Amino acid sequence: MARDPHRYRLTRAGVLNVWQYDEQVFTFADGRLLLRGTNGAGKSKTLEMLLPFVLDGDKARMTATGRQGSQLLWLMSDGASGTGTRIGYLWVELARVDASGEAQVVTCGIGLRFSAGARTVSTWQFTVPGAVPDLCEPDGTPLSMPRCKELVDSFGGSAFESPRAYKEHVGRLLFGLQPQAYDDLLRLLYWLRQPQVGEDIDPARLVAMLDEALPALDDDAVRQVGEAFDDLAEHGERVEKLAAAAAAVAASAAVYRRYAATVVQERAAAALAAEKERAARARAVGQESAALEQVVAALEAAETEQRAAGERLAQAASRVQVLESGPLARNQQVLREKQRRASDLTDAAVRTREAADRATARAENGR
Repeated sequence: MARDPHRYRLTRAGVLNVWQYDEQVFTFADGRLLLRGTNGAGKSKTLEMLLPFVLDGDKARMTATGRQGSQLLWLMSDGASGTGTRIGYLWVELARVDASGEAQVVTCGIGLRFSAGARTVSTWQFTVPGAVPDLCEPDGTPLSMPRCKELVDSFGGSAFESPRAYKEHVGRLLFGLQPQAYDDLLRLLYWLRQPQVGEDIDPARLVAMLDEALPALDDDAVRQVGEAFDDLAEHGERVEKLAAAAAAVAASAAVYRRYAATVVQERAAAALAAEKERAARARAVGQESAALEQVVAALEAAETEQRAAGERLAQAASRVQVLESGPLARNQQVLREKQRRASDLTDAAVRTREAADRATARAENGR
């Protein structure tokens, strides 16, 4: 399952001059660390020294079983040389990617000072933005508490002498939790990190531990959730009403769909008939257009012929006028006059002949 890159994850942890360690750095892979070794090799002791002690600072809760004791005193005295003091450090480094995409690194550490004469161990705590600084003097000896605080201040970090103040600061810095919620989380972490936690699981105790680890519900949050449930109930009623309305609309739509299909079919048939009529008329218009072009061509030819005939008529009229004004026209006129007189004389001769014939006829009848 994908992990949230905006949450802090362990990247490294270190032990400096504590127990039988000189200086050791552990590197985590994607927030995980596997310690392997035979029984008695020190796996549980290393776990006790680092987590969640470095995130808590309470030296009374270091043992794997969670019982109080002198565990920290024993760790600092075991492997110590001489009867003076011994200074050591425990630290963890965490990293995340913030909302802007930039990487953020925070180091949380605890300094320890063991006094062989007083048989006591005092602690101080610190957080530093960035990787862990060098906690040793130039000669390799671990820094004293004042020198450590100076170094932390120079890096813009925070130093504490009260484990409670340190724990509250870490809870807000790394997890964004209030003190009570962070205490519940640490209580669960201490219980889960016990080496034999899986060998004797009490369901009732497990439920109790999980209940304690859960943060208390805020009254406003409860009220908002209640209002949200009420809104959900109202929303459910609205959804049911909308579902009933949707069913009614669907039934109406089924009837209307058949009606619409009939109307569309009729209108489609009318559209097809109109298209056929349009095509027929388009063909007729094409034929008439062709005939019109022929008529226009014939008209243009007739007009051309008319103009030519008019020109010939004008030429003939001009020639007639010339002929009528010439001697040939005058001779023709005299001839026509003589022909008229001849015709008159012929008519008179015919009448005289007819009168003679009648007179002859009478004369013969009188005999």
